[in-house]
Amino acid sequence: MNSFFASPERLKDEDIKEQFLYASNNPVMDAVLNAGAGLLAILNVHRQIIAVNKSLLEFLHVESPETVLGLRPGEVLKCIHSHEQDGGCGTSV
Repeated sequence: MNSFFASPERLKDEDIKEQFLYASNNPVMDAVLNAGAGLLAILNVHRQIIAVNKSLLEFLHVESPETVLGLRPGEVLKCIHSHEQDGGCGTSV
């Protein structure tokens, strides 16, 4: 896969779900996500979403966090460049 900037690597769905479960059951991450009214997402080392707060789900008009798990911020926010390279968000010029 080509990339001009960030690594194009991604985790498999089952690994994302495992990270989501870890984040969901972690009191520190839960506190951070629920601390304010801002739009927040927790990303893994591959820049994939593993947890989001309620404000971000409402902003995106999404009911379930599973809808955005494993995606990158540009893909969720519909960045026009997020699909220019096979690696997705963060890998195009």
